[in-house]
Amino acid sequence: MKINIFETEKWEREYFETLSVDNELNLMEEPLTKNNAEKFSESEIISAFIYSDLSKKVLQKLKNLKFIATRSTGFNHIDLNYCSKHQISVSNVPRRNCCILFLQGNITCGHC
Repeated sequence: MKINIFETEKWEREYFETLSVDNELNLMEEPLTKNNAEKFSESEIISAFIYSDLSKKVLQKLKNLKFIATRSTGFNHIDLNYCSKHQISVSNVPRRNCCILFLQGNITCGHC
């Protein structure tokens, strides 16, 4: 898979590099924009933070795109209508309440 990860920080890189096994991985410090999108037109998976432009105008340039992972809880910077029409899956980071509810369900009774 061709994976492009935008807006990376130096401390994140060693974790992202584990994805390079059996994949073509590119890590960029800059965000995805309308000006650089054509350079990444072969992307199958992208990951970005909130500063990348994930509008229809940009996403149309990524013809092979199958999956977007935003590294934020919000997703209002992504054109979800375009993604739905083109069968592009989208994931975001769950809010802290989701994690608390998940953990709460796994608590066992200490006095049973």
